[in-house]
Amino acid sequence: MESTYKDIKFTDADIVNPDDFIPAAGENGRTYNPHNVRPRLIHDHGFTVAVVFASNLQDALDEAGDADKLDHFMIDPKDDSDRADYMTMDVSKMAAGFDEECVEYTHSDGTKWWWKMEPTFLGNAGEPFDIEGLGVIELPNPKFSFCALFNAQFDNKLVRSHNSTHHGNLSHADCPLCEVEVHGPNSENTY
Repeated sequence: MESTYKDIKFTDADIVNPDDFIPAAGENGRTYNPHNVRPRLIHDHGFTVAVVFASNLQDALDEAGDADKLDHFMIDPKDDSDRADYMTMDVSKMAAGFDEECVEYTHSDGTKWWWKMEPTFLGNAGEPFDIEGLGVIELPNPKFSFCALFNAQFDNKLVRSHNSTHHGNLSHADCPLCEVEVHGPNSENTY
C-alpha cells in the first residue's frame, strides 16, 4: 500500500518499526502515549528514506540507522574518498569539540586522521553519518479505527480476490468467503 504526504510517497516497506505505532486517541479517547510517539518521515530531497515511530528526532534517526536505512549516508574512515571528504591529518584543521589526543582513525601506513567536520553519530554503534541533506517531517498521527482497518482489509483483498476467482466448484452456501462477505462488511453486495 502507498501513501503520499506533501508530495512525498512512502509505502509500508519504508516503515522501520511498525510495532511502535501508537495511534492518536480515537472517538472513545482511549489511547495511552506517555512518550508522545509520532510518525516521522525521513527523506532525501523528497525521496523517502524511512518512516519511523519515535518520540523525538534523535530516536527516529537512531532507529533508521540501526535498521540500515541510512547506510548510503554513512561515513567510512577506511574509505579513501570518505577520509578525503570528512577527515584531516592536520590537527589544526580538526573540528571543534574533538580531542587531538583521541585519533579517530589510524591508516595502515601509520598516518593519523581526525574529523575536519563533525559527523552525526547514530544508532546503537554510534557510527558516523553525513545527514546534512536529509529532511524530517513529523506526520500527522492517525486515529485508530478498528472498523476502518477491518473494512479496508476486506474491501481491498478479500472481495477482489473472491470476485476474481469466484467460487470454483462451490455454491454461495458452501463458500467460506461468502459467509464473511454476505454477513460481514460487504453485506450490501449481491451475487
